[in-house]
Amino acid sequence: MKVPTLILIGIAATVLLASASSQDKVNSPRQAIEESTKKIGQFQTERIAILKNVVDISFKLAENSRIELSELLEARMSLLSAELESAKDESGRITLYKQALDTLKQYEELAKKQLEFSRGTELRLLQVKARRLEVEILLEQAKMRNAKESN
Repeated sequence: MKVPTLILIGIAATVLLASASSQDKVNSPRQAIEESTKKIGQFQTERIAILKNVVDISFKLAENSRIELSELLEARMSLLSAELESAKDESGRITLYKQALDTLKQYEELAKKQLEFSRGTELRLLQVKARRLEVEILLEQAKMRNAKESN
């Protein structure tokens, strides 16, 4: 009597393990996607934090003419790009463009002051203006997309 019971328990365990294994295979792609999505979010958050730090340091260095304004611009545009990648919707992107415009206007003032005190060149000022205008255009395009989505 004990041997058939052991056999039945063994068969039942095998069947249960087999069904659990097949359920793991069904749930596994979904779980993998969820895990990857979570990791991507964490990486994006970390990347944005690092780039904000890079921008802050770059601004201080640029104020003292220790780095070129073009390096500061590159850092700020990299931050904007990373922020846009993690933005959830168009209104979030609009906010990010407005924030970028505010900082680019500060950079433009810095470039003007550096030019005025012979610490900068007209080329630097024009580069900052061109980037600011680029973001102004992107902002207006985002506003148009947002208006279309609202209708």
